[in-house]
Amino acid sequence: MAHPQEIREKLRRLYVSGEQTLETAALMCEIPQATARAWKRADKEKATTGIRCAPLTLWPVAVLRI
Repeated sequence: MAHPQEIREKLRRLYVSGEQTLETAALMCEIPQATARAWKRADKEKATTGIRCAPLTLWPVAVLRI
């Protein structure tokens, strides 16, 4: 079953803002938790999920000033 885009945006807003866990946001949006995880995974692959899923860098960043 396809879900409206508004539901996906609501889920993302609740989760990325830090207001809710992914599981709680899925319950609030009345969608299966597996769907929420799939949407999160797809957004992460597109690098659109914000700070919560931003990759950590283990390498220090050097600033070169000339």
